[in-house]
Amino acid sequence: MAVKIIKAGTKKKHEPIEFKCCKCDCVFTADDENDYEETFSIGDTSYLNIDCPCCGHSVIQRVPRKVD
Repeated sequence: MAVKIIKAGTKKKHEPIEFKCCKCDCVFTADDENDYEETFSIGDTSYLNIDCPCCGHSVIQRVPRKVD
């Protein structure tokens, strides 16, 4: 069975997520879901992991979980 697109959709954009590195105090944002990864979720909370662009330290940010 082949997949046939009837009407192409668009990827929904979201607001940038702010991160703060506890090692070097760098504050930065990421607005592309490919820049960070969801490490785990508990209830209505997700934990996102990204490397600090200044020092490379792993930064984990707690955010409300999106329900689709």
